[in-house]
Amino acid sequence: MQNRFVIILLLAFLFFPKAVIPSASKDITRINQPLSQGVFLVATDDLGGSYFRSSVILLAEYSHIGALGVIINRPSEISLSEVLPGFKELKKDLGTLFIGGPIERFLPVLLLRTERETKNAHRIFDNTSYSTDIRSIMDFIINKNSEDRMRVYAGYAAWYAGQLESEVARGSWIVIKADQFTIFDKDPKTIWDVLSRGDSPLFIKIVR
Repeated sequence: MQNRFVIILLLAFLFFPKAVIPSASKDITRINQPLSQGVFLVATDDLGGSYFRSSVILLAEYSHIGALGVIINRPSEISLSEVLPGFKELKKDLGTLFIGGPIERFLPVLLLRTERETKNAHRIFDNTSYSTDIRSIMDFIINKNSEDRMRVYAGYAAWYAGQLESEVARGSWIVIKADQFTIFDKDPKTIWDVLSRGDSPLFIKIVR
């Protein structure tokens, strides 16, 4: 019996080596995460014809009553000083506005990365938090140091209870552990390509 098992294992290794021993370069712990606050939702081909085509969403809130997040990889060509009151007097380069989702497109949602406590900001994970009260973080913006990061999104995405779970179950999203570098430092135009093509390990295999 034991010899038969060894033979089967050897045959599996010869014909399906990747299925037996995943590449050491693949961070398997990041993929197939349970739904929770602080994960990325990476759109699959199932959403190819929808609003969320090629999108990556950071879940800022998640509970039994629903979920809320922002699309992190859709920068616009609009500067923040053009659309946000009170920013015009700031001489710092504040970057551009991102499109956060289809809901309440006139509501700014801010993602922050900072060690400092920030008024009316809600922690998502590590040093990353979010806020919808733009006036309350003016001090953060004015005194932002080189380690701090900020992104401003127009609108957000949301799901009622059970909706997101159903979408994940049918293969519309891959759930991946979020990280600060991808949100604040990576070129937004490359994020979906990197996460969806398998640089996060076993990406398509786990879903399909």
